[in-house]
Amino acid sequence: EDTIVTDSYEIIENSGGGQALNITLKAPPGEERYFLKQDVISDIVEMQEELTSLTDVLDLLSFYTILEQINGVLFQEEGLPERVGLVMLLARYFKLMGDRDITYAADADFVNDDYSQVTFFLKVQDGNTGGAIADREILYLVESVERAVNNSLSSDVNSYIWGNTVL
Repeated sequence: EDTIVTDSYEIIENSGGGQALNITLKAPPGEERYFLKQDVISDIVEMQEELTSLTDVLDLLSFYTILEQINGVLFQEEGLPERVGLVMLLARYFKLMGDRDITYAADADFVNDDYSQVTFFLKVQDGNTGGAIADREILYLVESVERAVNNSLSSDVNSYIWGNTVL
C-alpha cells in the first residue's frame, strides 16, 4: 500500500509497461562489420525470437527491428532481407537518418559506427500480473535473457545486460 509502489503500478498500467532491460553485444576483437554478416544476422533473428517469446518481454527494439520496418516500407517484404547487398543498403539508410536522432536510451546507440557493437532495448513487466517485475523475478528474467543470448550467439560475442530493471 506504499504510495511509491501504487504510483509505480499506475504508471506501468497506463503506459503499457515501464521497465527497461537492455542487452549490448560486442563483436570479437578486430571484427568490424561483424553484426552485418549474414550468418550473424541469422543468429540475431533467432535470439530476438527467443527473447520476444519470454512471458515478461512486452517489446524489443533494435537496429534489426528497425531494418525490418524499413524493408517493409520500401520493399513490402516482411522481416530482414536475405540478400547481403540489401542489408548493407538499409544499414546505410539507417546511418543517413542519424541513429543518434533515434537513440532509444541516452546511454547507448542502436549500433556503433563500425557495426562491432549493437544494443537491444527490451520493454518488460511481470507477464503474469501485468505489474512491475521485482526481486527474484528480475533475476529469473535476467537468467532467461542470458540463456537466449548464449543459445543463439557465438561464445566469442560478449554480452552485457543493463538498465533500470537490473539496477
